[in-house]
Amino acid sequence: MKYLMKKVWTVSFVLILSGLFIQPKLIAQIQTTVMPKIGFEERIEKAVNNIRIIDTHEHLRTEVGVMGDSTYDFFFIFRQYINYDLISAGMPKSVYRKLNNKSIPLTERWEMFKPYWEATRTTAYGRVPLIVANDLYGIPDINDNTYLELSEAISDSMQWGWYNHVLKDKAKIDISILDRRHKRFSKDLFRHVERFDDFIYVFTFPEITKLGEKYGIEIKSLDDFVSALHSAFQAGLDYEMIGVKSGLAYFRTIKYDKVSKEKAEKIFEKIASRDSSQSPLDFENVKPLQDYMMHRLLDLVDKYDIPFQVHTGLQTGSGNNILNSKPTLLNNLFHEYPGVKFCIFHGSYPYGGELSVLAKNFPNVYVDMCWLYVISPSYAERYLHEWIETVPANKIMAFGGDYITVEDIYAHSVIARRVITKVLTEKVASGYMTEKEAIGVAKRILRKNAIEIFKLNDLK
Repeated sequence: MKYLMKKVWTVSFVLILSGLFIQPKLIAQIQTTVMPKIGFEERIEKAVNNIRIIDTHEHLRTEVGVMGDSTYDFFFIFRQYINYDLISAGMPKSVYRKLNNKSIPLTERWEMFKPYWEATRTTAYGRVPLIVANDLYGIPDINDNTYLELSEAISDSMQWGWYNHVLKDKAKIDISILDRRHKRFSKDLFRHVERFDDFIYVFTFPEITKLGEKYGIEIKSLDDFVSALHSAFQAGLDYEMIGVKSGLAYFRTIKYDKVSKEKAEKIFEKIASRDSSQSPLDFENVKPLQDYMMHRLLDLVDKYDIPFQVHTGLQTGSGNNILNSKPTLLNNLFHEYPGVKFCIFHGSYPYGGELSVLAKNFPNVYVDMCWLYVISPSYAERYLHEWIETVPANKIMAFGGDYITVEDIYAHSVIARRVITKVLTEKVASGYMTEKEAIGVAKRILRKNAIEIFKLNDLK
């Protein structure tokens, strides 16, 4: 009896250990295909890594501007996003401002930086400079022993052709769509969108009249104001803009009500009649005019059939109101402008489920995952799984670096390809889709969809 009990306990213990250490096989809830042939993981990874990306959103400085800077050090790759993690970790803003003050010796700036770097290097923002250091400069870490070497390597790399090398050769990006206002850019590397938020987010009459002066229009009425918007829009078309971007979620709610012209005119007249001694109208009082102007902008976007990119979700920086940027606040616009392609930015982090519903229900709503992988790779992975299951594959754009430096764009593209590869591999491993379908989805979300949506016909 004792022997039998001992044997039972031994078998039970082995079964418990098996449950702890043997991973269950991935099985999709909807299994529609036979299991893939051996080696599919490597084939999917290779296919994803070889796709020439159409990058839907960047804030790059021109190469002329970057090469015009006199000196560089390793803080060059810490200027965006990670800076806010440093502040979130407790770095005083006064200290952060000193990091880019080149009159302070680099060794002193490193000592100011080091304790906060240790706290932030494990965030997704923090992984970006580490990838840059390793992949572009051959330096495996950023620490006491390497920061001087990294600074020298960055300085040495600043030669003409660096943009082309990093974007085309390393990141395998064919075209990046820039959000840098009303400027012309090299079509070898870039296309561009323009913003007209200044025509919407107005509070005072001097703000309004100044907008008219740019286009030789004396604004005395609401009709004049709309005419100035038309002139600005035409100037964008003349510069070959391929879309319009709105970033007003940083400043106000993205709920834009339909407002009658009569109501908008009354507010315009109230603003125009106020003298400089009076304080501006508050947001609630001026909101109907702002909303009216957004609708007039969308009339133009609709008329000229170009995409409309909208910031939703997380705002960079600190102290912003996340409730202003929920994608469902745009619901009425999707109804009222069925001909406008709304590209919803940043995967609406943290409102991914709401975006799933909107992109599924509205033919004119598209998912854009720009910025998303460096906000949270796990969120990007989780929702890419969901969006593949809920949203037609021709409505997902899977990469926009959203950076001001080519180095950081490269690192972001590395993270994006890894996440996409992981998601598609799991979809195939579970039997949800075939290897061929997975590679087809990858080509769509990294390249083909952006070409179709932005009419980049020369890149087909």
